[in-house]
Amino acid sequence: MKRIVLFTLLIMFALTGLNSAQVINNNYPFSLEYNPQRTLINTIKTPAGYQRYPSKKMDIYMAWITNLPLKPKEHPVVKCDKQILMGIDSISGVIDLSVTSKNQKDADLPVQLMFEYMRAIRQLEKYPFLLTATDTVTYGKWLNGSYTRDARGNLIYKKGEPRESDEREYYRYLEFVMAKNENKTLLHNLIPVDETDIAPGCLYIQFDPDDPDSTGHTALILDVAVNPNDEKDIRLLAGWGGNPAHNLYIARPYPVSKRQWFTLDEFKKRLSEYGNGKFYKFKVT
Repeated sequence: MKRIVLFTLLIMFALTGLNSAQVINNNYPFSLEYNPQRTLINTIKTPAGYQRYPSKKMDIYMAWITNLPLKPKEHPVVKCDKQILMGIDSISGVIDLSVTSKNQKDADLPVQLMFEYMRAIRQLEKYPFLLTATDTVTYGKWLNGSYTRDARGNLIYKKGEPRESDEREYYRYLEFVMAKNENKTLLHNLIPVDETDIAPGCLYIQFDPDDPDSTGHTALILDVAVNPNDEKDIRLLAGWGGNPAHNLYIARPYPVSKRQWFTLDEFKKRLSEYGNGKFYKFKVT
């Protein structure tokens, strides 16, 4: 409850000038089936003997992530063509976030969520996203021009007639960024996180930038539960998407049971087929 109150206050502060009804409607503009009772924090119970990640350590992005809306509990994991990819028996839920493209990758989902968060707090136009170590794009510039590449592949920005920010332009920009995004690209926008500092919103990326054949995998830490008697003893609520493009879903530990939270070792083992990984967080939250 403290975290929900914290989240509400932070969002209301960030969106000064909006009335309370508008705040609720603008927290998650992407949600097609929003139900305040059907969110991560209200649906997924903390494992016995553990407490939710401490509110005193939370920032607004962490709180936003832990309050993400879910699809109805009977909703399976579906691909962009609506074909069922995974049944409800092997997952803990599906995030109410649309699959925007048949080309959507696991590395795109954290980017989409960050953009949606920036939309919610009205900071998207200023938010810088790095496509390379030196090439930065923003939604604000997108609305006032266009990005192209020259013959050498360098990113070029051309100022043009201003366009109004609406759903169409937002999703055009999102598609533009995701088409150029991969695990290597994503790393330019992140900073490493020690395993003792894993928090909601962190990413677990299995990608070797020195290996030309490494395709990698990206998972999102949706929430963290902490043993009040040993802060190093944590449990992770994690989710990911993938190829073919499909819903972002909440994964369960193997072997699949009613348990919803991973130990750190279980989490790494579940994704071991993708190789070694490291934890990161966005530079700006």
